[in-house]
Amino acid sequence: MPKDVANLMYKFTKPIKSSLLKTMKIDENRYLDVSLDIKKGSDENFSEQSVRFFDSLLNVAKMFFVNRIRTQEVKNAYATFASKLSILAESHDENSKKHIYRVSELSAFFAEKLGLPKEQVEKIRDFSPLHDVGKLFVPAEILNKPGKLNEKEWEEVRKHPLYADNLLDDPYFETARKIALYHHEHYDGSGYPFRLRGEQIPIEAQIVGLVDVYDALRSKRSYKEAFSHKEAIEILLHGDNRTKPDHFNPRLLEILKKYEKEIEEMYKKYEE
Repeated sequence: MPKDVANLMYKFTKPIKSSLLKTMKIDENRYLDVSLDIKKGSDENFSEQSVRFFDSLLNVAKMFFVNRIRTQEVKNAYATFASKLSILAESHDENSKKHIYRVSELSAFFAEKLGLPKEQVEKIRDFSPLHDVGKLFVPAEILNKPGKLNEKEWEEVRKHPLYADNLLDDPYFETARKIALYHHEHYDGSGYPFRLRGEQIPIEAQIVGLVDVYDALRSKRSYKEAFSHKEAIEILLHGDNRTKPDHFNPRLLEILKKYEKEIEEMYKKYEE
């Protein structure tokens, strides 16, 4: 081998008296080489019992790696399914595909600033796009109606969190279920479908609820023009005829106020 490589080998390894080396086949594309060494100068030797123990250890290790890989493959399959489902849900509404990316990234941003654990932040990033998946069961002509909805139509739209609850009943989708079911609840108890208030509302849903309203204000709809970032922030912090600051967790509004420039830049990254 090249001299510089040999020098590194000597620097980071110890002289070896003898070694056991085995190759494990994990699957069709993955192999793992494992060695067990006895250092030079030792009185120890590998016995037949040592070899059998080493083989047993490798069998346990192989089971671990195979299960780990299969678990990750299942997770990847679920993640892919969730992504496709969120795109399908938004295509049913007049939201764009970029809406789900904005909600995902902004929700993760708020979760990080709130100091939530990394694993929870990633779940919010992955599953926040499914917040409106229940709208798949609401007629498109209601969702995309140009004028105001009548009371019966509004009643149907307000059922979409309940529809999502039935759809996302797999334990893997628990975070997605909480977001979809509760993101229209308001901190002051004026939301739907259960009129929960304060910390009764899962924090994941509180975050996505605020981000969803911000994104809705910034987006053009059949019944409204898009607001600027400055106008959207003003409405969220001070209210208008529909939105009130009492609807949101005060800690989230503080993050919105403190990091509004960063939020504007993140929105622009996925702007239409």
